[in-house]
Amino acid sequence: TASDVYGLTYKWRADQSDADLVADTGLTEAIPAAVPAQTWRYPSRTECRVCHTPAGGFALSFNTAQLNRSGIFGAETRNQIAALSAAGYFSTPVSGVHAMPAYAPAGDSSASLEWRVRSYLAVNCVQCHQPGSGAPGNWDARSTTPTDLANLIWGPLVNDGGNPDNRWCVPGDVSRSMILHRLLGNGVPRMPPLGTFERDTAAEQLLTEWIQTALPGRRS
Repeated sequence: TASDVYGLTYKWRADQSDADLVADTGLTEAIPAAVPAQTWRYPSRTECRVCHTPAGGFALSFNTAQLNRSGIFGAETRNQIAALSAAGYFSTPVSGVHAMPAYAPAGDSSASLEWRVRSYLAVNCVQCHQPGSGAPGNWDARSTTPTDLANLIWGPLVNDGGNPDNRWCVPGDVSRSMILHRLLGNGVPRMPPLGTFERDTAAEQLLTEWIQTALPGRRS
């Protein structure tokens, strides 16, 4: 609206012919015939606003670094920015997409381990974890903030999980690295706090490898 934002969630019909508006309170239901069994959460109006924040730009993921990747368009696989440009979505045609910023998937071994970690944090956490977001926490998920300035390595915690020796991450020590406890839901509320009931095992493996192999001896 002119002064605020609100979220709406829709649920696809079984035949995929259309989608119906979900109630204000949201909806939680099991996915029929899913293997393994999964539960899906359709966010409520309030839950939408938890992640679609002013600091995050409201429209999450619609930015250069995240769109700068391949996607399937009909029978073709094309760069998403190039495809949007060709379809006329930009006032000026875009070229040179391969020289633009691009996040790296967790499993992309051609990218550095650190950049894959920073990409994961920027894609999944930045809407709440950056200055001005209003979320509790001292760290900065923005990929433009240098790692040593982002309060990640030996970073202080708002919630130490009952162990004052815990930090955001401790080089070489996953047991005291709260980022992993939060992803696992190990004795503390799991992150993300809403939107999914499934653990991101690829992210857990990525963060574990970074902490154990890339960070020993490094201090923030």
